[in-house]
Amino acid sequence: MSPPQSDRSTDPKCHLHRIPRQYYIVCSIICLTVSTVSLSGLTVYYTDKADAAARRRTVFVATTLLSLQTVVMMLVVRRSLLEASILGLSPLIFGFLFMLHLDSLA
Repeated sequence: MSPPQSDRSTDPKCHLHRIPRQYYIVCSIICLTVSTVSLSGLTVYYTDKADAAARRRTVFVATTLLSLQTVVMMLVVRRSLLEASILGLSPLIFGFLFMLHLDSLA
């Protein structure tokens, strides 16, 4: 005897195929952003206090990457280019303000 044919509505379903691809992209960009912030923070922390130029370079690269990641994430979630670029300016502004603060400490 063959096993009874189950109805398609009662089959267990895998819900992963229903999640749109953009959610996976957004989650990966969020993980990339967290790793960028943590690695740049560790780099600034372990940089010698006398090497202010290396700290400024690290802060500049981190803020540029965060700005780029923000713009890409906003474009993935289907925001307009103007809205994404305006939101991408905020990490740049905070990063440059942090660089000015580092200059005043030296």
